[in-house]
Amino acid sequence: MEWVRVEVDTSNEKVRERVHSVFLDMSNVVNIDTSELVGLEEIHKELASLGIQMAIASLGWQAIQKMKLAHVVDRIGEDWIFLTVGEAVEGCLTAHKGSAMEC
Repeated sequence: MEWVRVEVDTSNEKVRERVHSVFLDMSNVVNIDTSELVGLEEIHKELASLGIQMAIASLGWQAIQKMKLAHVVDRIGEDWIFLTVGEAVEGCLTAHKGSAMEC
């Protein structure tokens, strides 16, 4: 989050335009607990307040189930949870197709 804040706060407008999505590669996460769910929600809220979309990639099925039960998937958006990082990048490119933004 610190890197994102620095990039967004910079006076260089081109950098600000470039940061519009953050991908969390969670391939090593097998399970997730309540505190981690709260942490993900906080990250999502902070990124959203900065106008940045958060995407999650490569999350294990048990963690996804817990996120669904806690309605975290609903808040992030089911369209922003991907099986692989490659699919997340492709989803970003598709979502921003025709805009000046790049993933």
